[in-house]
Amino acid sequence: MSIVVLISSEVAAETLVTWGWNTALKRGCDLLIIEPFASRAERQIREFTLEDTIPQEESVLAAAAENVKQLKANSKGDKLPWVKLKKIRTNDPKDDILKDVADSNASLLILAKQRKSSSGSPKSELARGLFDEAPCQIVLTRIGDASPPVHKNILVPVSGGKHAITALKLADEISTDDCVVTVLYVEPPVVQDAEEVGQHVIKKAIEKANVSEGLKLTAKVVLENRPDTAIAKEAQEHDLVIGGASEKGAIRKQLFGTIPDRLLSTKEHSAIAVVRAPAPLGDRIRRRIEHWLDLTVPQLARQDRIELIENLEGGSRWNFDFMALIGLSTAIAGLGLLQSSTAVVIGAMLVAPLMTPLLGAGLALVQANLPLLFAASRSILYGFFFALAIGTALVTVIPIPEITPELASRGSPSLLDMFIGFLSGVAAAYCIARPTLSAALPGVAIAAALVPPIATAGIALGMGETRIAQGAALLFGTNVVAIVLGASLSFYAGGVRSRNESGRSGKWAGRTILSLVLLSVVLSVPLASVLLSKLTHAPSKLSAPPEHLVADISRQIESYGSAKVERVTYLRREGRPLLRVFVESASELPREALKKVEQVVNPDPKTARTKVRIETTLVLESTDK
Repeated sequence: MSIVVLISSEVAAETLVTWGWNTALKRGCDLLIIEPFASRAERQIREFTLEDTIPQEESVLAAAAENVKQLKANSKGDKLPWVKLKKIRTNDPKDDILKDVADSNASLLILAKQRKSSSGSPKSELARGLFDEAPCQIVLTRIGDASPPVHKNILVPVSGGKHAITALKLADEISTDDCVVTVLYVEPPVVQDAEEVGQHVIKKAIEKANVSEGLKLTAKVVLENRPDTAIAKEAQEHDLVIGGASEKGAIRKQLFGTIPDRLLSTKEHSAIAVVRAPAPLGDRIRRRIEHWLDLTVPQLARQDRIELIENLEGGSRWNFDFMALIGLSTAIAGLGLLQSSTAVVIGAMLVAPLMTPLLGAGLALVQANLPLLFAASRSILYGFFFALAIGTALVTVIPIPEITPELASRGSPSLLDMFIGFLSGVAAAYCIARPTLSAALPGVAIAAALVPPIATAGIALGMGETRIAQGAALLFGTNVVAIVLGASLSFYAGGVRSRNESGRSGKWAGRTILSLVLLSVVLSVPLASVLLSKLTHAPSKLSAPPEHLVADISRQIESYGSAKVERVTYLRREGRPLLRVFVESASELPREALKKVEQVVNPDPKTARTKVRIETTLVLESTDK
């Protein structure tokens, strides 16, 4: 286990290395000091130990090494931290730093956010990225012009959250013997017994933090409506403020927003830090999965993502073009279903525009894009009811006496249809995001039946066949859920993800995906029952019939002139054996041939169980003269 410290200047090297050393000493960890340097030059990594001679051009690492030597000389104890210094020169050091954090099993990452670094700059982006993605506990600090490496007065605002407890623990670890830590709680004055409430919160926080017995603690409750004002005022008496980050980032925004401007505008108050507790296990697993996906699945380039969003946003809107295509495709599909023409139904699938809003819904969920989700959902609903109305109207204009096989086949969907829809969503999302694979989209549209089930439901309703209508509607709903989930997975694997997953914008998307997963589980119950019924009633092969039985059957059949037995097989259908006799003959066999074979197969009519079927193939051959 180790403590990782990132430094970018000699001032940061003095302060942050001191924090890292003190923390590593108390935790019994090693110390890894990294200087990240963003450069377009070739990737370069240099490593040093305290015994190595650090080149003069590496002034920041040299200053850090000198500071560590002084700290080591003044430290007591038999087991002192082992120290390693490292410089990473690459275009984007974040991945290398996260790898070092993982490889060294870091329990704490300390880094500074430069006071003058603008939003969007490489240093600012690196700090924000590490704060959001590092799995371990992390401290993000701003160091002022007069930052002392050893702090005498530390202020820790608490509110009862886990990050505030982590901040209090850190204050204990970096403090020295003569340091005083003030635990601050801000309570609005409108609450009755506000002072007692604040003292109780502080007491609970200290107990949870389990600080050292020798730590000098001062509890203070301030009655104020604005926490930032109270913290800024109290910070005037302290040289370091350590605050815990909130789940929504509000405290971090406060500390790095208005409060730093007030604190860092004076020379006396030099440093402010935000502490984030280690990421939950679920987040760490998710980030490992994302890292594996980034290395395994080809990631979309920025321009490809822009074009993808633009195409799906335009294609997911309900407009005249969408309405015209959905109407035409439904009419074509309905006519194909009425005459049981598979080719016509396939052609209707190619015209249908419903796949685009389904892909748009999948993209909206992984991006937490609420407007796109609303637009796509509206197009799907409007398209469904419009196509349903056209299907119902077709059967009133063209009445048919009975349900065709094409209609019947869509009235009993099974679990296999859900798998087909899911894989189709994955394939369609993968292809539409990559222009070079767009030629495969028509094939995906054929695999995922969307308009034909709606047309079937409308036609069945017009004919009064409610069972088939319900089955067709179930097939369409199954395809919608499965395609959206498949598209979401494909986009997520390709690198299209929300940047605000921890905030409110990410929570509704996650809950929606979870709801779709639960809905697919519910839908799988009737679908699985249909599949199980088909498998149960499907004929199964039995062992081959005995040779003597085949010989007796052949003698009976061959007594009818040119008839000849090709093969005899056993099947089990609906729990009863079925003997199939395949015959080639120049003419049809009489009915009595079946009776003779039945007598051979079932000698005793009272115990007869095996059914017999003779399948005759008419064969005409020319004779040689």
